[in-house]
Amino acid sequence: MTIPFPHARRRSGFTLIEFLTVLAIAVVLLSLLAPPETRAGQFAEARRTARRMQNSTQVRGIHQGLATFANGNNEWYPGIKSNGQVSDATVAGRLKILLDNSFFIPDYLAAPPETDMKPWTGGPFDESHYSYALPEISTKGGRQSEWKATENSQAPAVTDRNTGDIARGEYGSIHTDKPGNSPMNWEGSIAWNDNHVTYETSANPNVHMTSARMSSTGFTTATPDDLFVAAGPDDALMIFSDTGKVVPSRAPPASSSTILILALLILTVAIAIGLFIWDSRKRKEREAQRLNEPDFM
Repeated sequence: MTIPFPHARRRSGFTLIEFLTVLAIAVVLLSLLAPPETRAGQFAEARRTARRMQNSTQVRGIHQGLATFANGNNEWYPGIKSNGQVSDATVAGRLKILLDNSFFIPDYLAAPPETDMKPWTGGPFDESHYSYALPEISTKGGRQSEWKATENSQAPAVTDRNTGDIARGEYGSIHTDKPGNSPMNWEGSIAWNDNHVTYETSANPNVHMTSARMSSTGFTTATPDDLFVAAGPDDALMIFSDTGKVVPSRAPPASSSTILILALLILTVAIAIGLFIWDSRKRKEREAQRLNEPDFM
């Protein structure tokens, strides 16, 4: 006589542990894919801090390129000849001199937060290929007097640009999403002429430290200064575009990315909950089937 064996219990579906594991992995992967502007909490802040530190490193590296060039140019930075005569006052022209002499690679001119920016690969070189601002040196006097290796700790040599339209009193930063009409709406890295770098949260560094105003004889500390507004023909002025062109931040838009990430997170949670409910029902069905099977023992 053939004795039928009870049906073997076969495992199918997800266990609770597997469900939680899949959900955790999905959340972690999505958080890694999200741009820094959309992430919250300590991970997002750590990522922003790391990019700011890298940005400050690049600003310092650009200034080191200026200083190295000056060693063979009678202490003058690129754009001014060894006899003190201006040869190229444009920001693009001065940076291109450094590139042509291999003081750094084109990627070094792209600020880390501007992930949508494409470095220069050849051809015309303009505002689309760099992120930073340099002092305006088209006028004689104080402005030109500091475009050289003076080691002046109060003279800004390279800064993050203003992404706002300064002609309309607007300020903005590649590091934040808070444009407005106050110098406090700008923040960024500043490489000073002695090669020390600070990260400031105002276009007027005097809010946080002793800065300076440029005069025909150099820098003084008599009056608070704005990096992007000239109080006179000799006042320090950082410029980005030689044509006055305003270039907004070239980072991915935060709003659309936020919606996408939230939608993916909601979808992931919904699928995980659905799988968990389906698995629970299947387990109950199998348990009921096992209890209803005849005992042949």
